Amino acid sequence: MASSKITLTASNIKYILALNFLCKGSSSTRSISLAKMLEVTKPSVHTGINNLKEMNLVNKNRYGTVSLTSEGKKIANQYSKYYELISNSLSIMLTDPCDIWSATCAVLAQVPPECLCEMPDGYHQLL
Repeated sequence: MASSKITLTASNIKYILALNFLCKGSSSTRSISLAKMLEVTKPSVHTGINNLKEMNLVNKNRYGTVSLTSEGKKIANQYSKYYELISNSLSIMLTDPCDIWSATCAVLAQVPPECLCEMPDGYHQLL
């Protein structure tokens, strides 16, 4: 990833991936949509978004509309790629989509960003 100084938690990764999904087809989404998708409270979304805002990964206007910055989009696309690879592997052992979501984000949070950049495009063939 471009900014290897940014260390994301599993929670940060969940928010980034959810925002990336919700912003497809439009440039932004509402905080309430994010809360519904993640099944969390509005105050949790407020805290999560503020954490990402401090890292310059999201923009938020006062009306609750959230969008990814260019760096946020870059990171979201990177994590989305690896999310798919890892979640496909975990789905062999786990059946509940929520468990797969949480486990994959937890795994991604433990992988140093520079290692994610180094994962080969053919990595999925190894899984």
